[in-house]
Amino acid sequence: MKVISTTTRTDESASVGKPADSASSRAFVGGIWTSASQLAPYAYTTVVSIIAARVLGPDDMGRQSFITFVVVAAATVCTSGLSYSITRFVGELSGQGRERSVRTLVGLSWRLAALASAVGAAVLVLVALLGAEPQAAWLFGAVAVLASGLHKVPASVLIGGQRWRTQSVVVLVTGAASVVATIAALALGWGITGMLAVTAAVALAMLAWSSVLMRRYVTALPGPPAPLGGTKVSMIRFAAANSIPVILSFVVLQRSEFFFLDRDSTDDQIALYSIAFSAMLALLAVPNAVRMVVIPSVSRLVGAGEHDRIRRGFSRLVRLSVLITFPMAAGALALGPALLPLVYGEQYEGAGDAFLILVAPLPLVPLSSAASALLMGYGLIRVPTLVSALAAAVDIGAAALLVPRYDAIGAALANVLALLAATLPLLPYCLRRLGGIEVSPRDIARIFTASACAGAAAWATLLLGESWAVFMLALLAGVAIFSVLSVLLRVLPAADADWLAGMARARGGARAEAAIRRLSP
Repeated sequence: MKVISTTTRTDESASVGKPADSASSRAFVGGIWTSASQLAPYAYTTVVSIIAARVLGPDDMGRQSFITFVVVAAATVCTSGLSYSITRFVGELSGQGRERSVRTLVGLSWRLAALASAVGAAVLVLVALLGAEPQAAWLFGAVAVLASGLHKVPASVLIGGQRWRTQSVVVLVTGAASVVATIAALALGWGITGMLAVTAAVALAMLAWSSVLMRRYVTALPGPPAPLGGTKVSMIRFAAANSIPVILSFVVLQRSEFFFLDRDSTDDQIALYSIAFSAMLALLAVPNAVRMVVIPSVSRLVGAGEHDRIRRGFSRLVRLSVLITFPMAAGALALGPALLPLVYGEQYEGAGDAFLILVAPLPLVPLSSAASALLMGYGLIRVPTLVSALAAAVDIGAAALLVPRYDAIGAALANVLALLAATLPLLPYCLRRLGGIEVSPRDIARIFTASACAGAAAWATLLLGESWAVFMLALLAGVAIFSVLSVLLRVLPAADADWLAGMARARGGARAEAAIRRLSP
């Protein structure tokens, strides 16, 4: 990694506000909206899971979590490769000035998504017919898989067209409605079946709403539809090839350990791991939003042939990711194990141990997402596929070895080992592809110091007792220490401060600009 020089800072800050930097600004704003749409579902799910855990109990909570995992797995396996392909090629066609071809791409995408989603839904119907219980819940799950798979088309087109705000509103509103509906279903005693019925209804609502918004976007494109030409074959090949790393990444990152827990452990251990993993995923909502912003941004710049801006933007992304995830990891390690039993109940206290293991490598996750998204934006599949295969093999092997011995703890260890295998080989390859990135070890040391001290202060405060009052005191102590040290140590790199301050100034945010300056050298 290159150490940022004074010249680099001056050149980069001077570009703020110029047309050449507008893509970065759009990506940043898109990142905010996409982060909101990623964070909100986890917040909604957390609220529902807390209530469900207390209403259903550990065994039924574990069974519901397993069915939900299978639903998500089926939707991911069937259509996520196509989703990323749509996002990438909408961005590339736009970058090449071929917006008319986007109309043709949408029609092709509907046909492919319908076929793939029907296959996924049929699998869950078969599982229900073979006697899986509760049978109605599995059938509702099949409806959710079909609707979720079809929803990938309008959602991916909107994201590829950089309509992040539009798609985010759909997610935010329907997610809020699902919370109310799920709580009502639990209150009426509908249990697991009621929860899956709400999941299916929300998926159908998202499909209908996003389809209307996509139609408006496509109708506004200039001119009549134009042929895709060679892009059609490239898109199908990219979707097929990208399905492999997507499926393998799902094995690594989306609780494939559930299968081993279902086979070798008990439903209450599934519940413990589900709570710990869901809490960790909530922390990853913002970092994971990186992928859906980077892919169309990079593919658009690739189409325009502006590779230097990709390197500059990726460098900034890495620096800001470190700035966000270091304090998040410190706070989660200090406060997480105390928070989970407070909100879920003492019967779920074991989830805190699994959470500690899962959250330890948190700073690596946005780097992994950004690296894989960068390569997707370039249309490179081979290396991510090989790395994902290695990580999946590590995950499956570790889970088979550890879950029978250590239950939820073993599942958490397997997930962390797989994450390391998925991340560490990918970063050097991306650095070589870009010709290096501009990250200063001194800047990393500053944010690490502030985060570690804040986490230590919060942890020490928790030694006073186990109650909501002590927890809130620990949270305030951590936030106060981090805030003070952030200003004293000047944790925000100068180039990023100039960039952020320029955007704040352009939007009339004088106070925000002043706050940004106080954090910068």
